[in-house]
Amino acid sequence: MTVTSQGPPQIRFPRTLRTVGDLYQLWRRGFAMMPAIDQLEKQWGSQWRLRNERQLFSMRKVVVDEVVRLAGARGWPEEDAVQEVGKQRVEGGNLSLDALAKHLKATRKL
Repeated sequence: MTVTSQGPPQIRFPRTLRTVGDLYQLWRRGFAMMPAIDQLEKQWGSQWRLRNERQLFSMRKVVVDEVVRLAGARGWPEEDAVQEVGKQRVEGGNLSLDALAKHLKATRKL
């Protein structure tokens, strides 16, 4: 993470995230030395995202959006929806987060 006094921090998405729970943790509360994605988005919009990280961000957002959608549709806490989406990832063949996002996008188009 690079922070300048002139503008937004320049942050690379962690490549170590493997589970829906880890992604959700990063998105809502932050992870290690990285602030929460929600907070970065509120404060900086898309300015904090590095140009070459934008597709990665978009794919991760698909997964988080599914958690939010599922929680709202079923009246669940988001943490329960995290467990359900994580279960879908494992049952789909232990999909990577990227493969899960692609699966979710394809499923939504049906």
